[in-house]
Amino acid sequence: MSIFSSSCSLLFRHIPLPHRKHVFTPNNTTLYYSTQPIKEQRRPKKKVALLIGFNGSNYQGMQLNPGIRSIERDLFDSLCKAGAISKSNAVDPKKVQWLRAARTDKGVHAVGNVVSLKMIVEDPDIVDKINHFLPDQICVWGYVETQNSFHAKNQCDSRKYEYLLPTYTLMPPPSPSSAILDDDASWNIKQQFRISKTKLDQFSMAMDKFTGTHRFHNYTIGRHASEMYARRHIKSIKVDDPLVVNEYGGMEWIRIHLHGQSFMLHQIRKMIAMALLTVRTDTPLSIIDRTFEQGKINIPKAPSLGLLLDRPVYDHYNGKIDLQRRQVIDFDKYKTAMDQFKKCYIDNAIFDAESEQRIFDDFLQSFDDHYLIDSDFGYLNPDGIIPSKRAQQSIDAINDLTHAVAGIAHVEQPYFVNRLAIQKMKIEKEPSDAAFHEAETKLGVWNAEAKSLESWSWQWLVMTLTCGLESEKKRTVKGIEKASDLVKETRENLDVMEAKLRELEEPNEKNQLDYRSLEKYREDLTRLLDNVLQSEHYQSEKEIQTQVVDIEQALEKVVEDDQKVKKVRELIKISDMAILEAIIDLRQTNKESSVGSGQVYFPEVAFNSLKEARELYPELPAIQAPQDYKNEADDTGAYYSPMQRYLWDVRKRLTSLLEWCDNKVLELMEDESKQFIALGEKVDQWNNERRRLILEDILQ
Repeated sequence: MSIFSSSCSLLFRHIPLPHRKHVFTPNNTTLYYSTQPIKEQRRPKKKVALLIGFNGSNYQGMQLNPGIRSIERDLFDSLCKAGAISKSNAVDPKKVQWLRAARTDKGVHAVGNVVSLKMIVEDPDIVDKINHFLPDQICVWGYVETQNSFHAKNQCDSRKYEYLLPTYTLMPPPSPSSAILDDDASWNIKQQFRISKTKLDQFSMAMDKFTGTHRFHNYTIGRHASEMYARRHIKSIKVDDPLVVNEYGGMEWIRIHLHGQSFMLHQIRKMIAMALLTVRTDTPLSIIDRTFEQGKINIPKAPSLGLLLDRPVYDHYNGKIDLQRRQVIDFDKYKTAMDQFKKCYIDNAIFDAESEQRIFDDFLQSFDDHYLIDSDFGYLNPDGIIPSKRAQQSIDAINDLTHAVAGIAHVEQPYFVNRLAIQKMKIEKEPSDAAFHEAETKLGVWNAEAKSLESWSWQWLVMTLTCGLESEKKRTVKGIEKASDLVKETRENLDVMEAKLRELEEPNEKNQLDYRSLEKYREDLTRLLDNVLQSEHYQSEKEIQTQVVDIEQALEKVVEDDQKVKKVRELIKISDMAILEAIIDLRQTNKESSVGSGQVYFPEVAFNSLKEARELYPELPAIQAPQDYKNEADDTGAYYSPMQRYLWDVRKRLTSLLEWCDNKVLELMEDESKQFIALGEKVDQWNNERRRLILEDILQ
């Protein structure tokens, strides 16, 4: 059964991973895979609370999600490798009742978190074994056997978080008349900044405004003041004294401790931002109380860099369990190790990231660029009042942006038309690229053969004695000449295609810049109109907004499909290159002789890449396996063995898949272009209608 046959092809069928291994077959052309399931011995499982900590850098968050790197993915895989989860349950975390106490966003850290699951705990060294398979930035502290009904999230009473904030973020924003400093001078001032007691007390009072039960609808996304979900209770907030970190530029930091029953998406980051921006702009602290009232305002998110989950709290659960049979869920027993991990892998990582990347500085720069001109931040004012209407104040800005959009909207259509033409030309250039690369490879093969004829070997000795060496050298010289001519010819063809591509790309560069400006104008106008209208909606503009949302959703699907196909093409290309390298390797070494008669060699990288491509995009079409493997010369006179010829033919069939991907990308790009143009036109229609409504309101 060939690796390309319809029943088990890597390209058209999913192959279960466990117990599958490669075996060579006795015939000339095929590679079999055998599947021998091994019956796993059932081992008892216990419901446990697994206590963990992690640095969330380079992760897309805590929660398991298909196709992304998450903390839970690495943790689950390590549990499986260590034997804490059986092979039969390794395919789906739901089989072990996997739940977490608190999910964390991208880049957010945790000193302590809890995952509940059914785990095999008969090995006394199981924690050490799990940690052995984990990366250094994730650590399992231990586990506690719990009641079978234990639920890590639902039985968590509250959560404790911390936020590390550099004190320079509380410096007032620069005024328009301030002297302009270069980046290094400005950064040096910020690193040496030391907060006054008055300013620190003011920030502490601002954070204290959040304690108690409030409507936090403005501190998350997609929530209204009337929703019970938006009501949250904050038990306590404490701001520590400043800490100067000499190892990282001598910057001063403060640590904020937050203890609440639960927090919504982005809630803590928006709370930190609201408090620091209020203090930074000398806005009365009473503005924070106003954010709990009806109405929506735009509060930015402070960087995720400083946020870390300290631990979930289980006081109620600990108080009701039978201490004779169960242990309490308590992180304090691991305090020494957790403090060391926190210092090395979390605190120092935060200090280092800010020192090297200036993440908080970028956040402030973005705010300062918009603070005085963007009505989104109109609530940060000396009166501490959230403006109910700013239509009259903002109408000039609305008109300016509307005219800017209208003046440049004409570039949208030609930009996408040229963009599609450029992609078509890139696809037309691809065979020239491949031909040139293949010609270079063939020249390399001949050069290697010529070099081998100058080196002593048994083959060299035999040819010398039989007078065949000189004729072989002459054949090699001719091969090099043919391959060199082929390289020159394909290089010339490639140069022609590259010139054609440049002819298309250069005129579209200005269209691209203009289109980016158009997108910026549209975004600014949309945001400004959102702020002016606030929570007020009219039937005419709501209908258009619904159409905008429909187009956005259709566009997201097309973009997602486009990204998948491009990834599949990349995987096929990786497989193609792996096969080419295998051909060269087989030709220049003795590996083929070690494979044996009737056996087929297929590189593992190519195998894995093709399998991943099929799993990512099942619609990928089937291709037929090569049938004849003749020992014939190529266009430079080089001969290849049947196995090498077989791999060359596999590459030709992969070319048909690359062509399919290219055509699919073109199809999706054309659809994407239409959707982008339709979306732009509909957004302009929506904004024009909202502008009309605002003008009518002012005239009244």
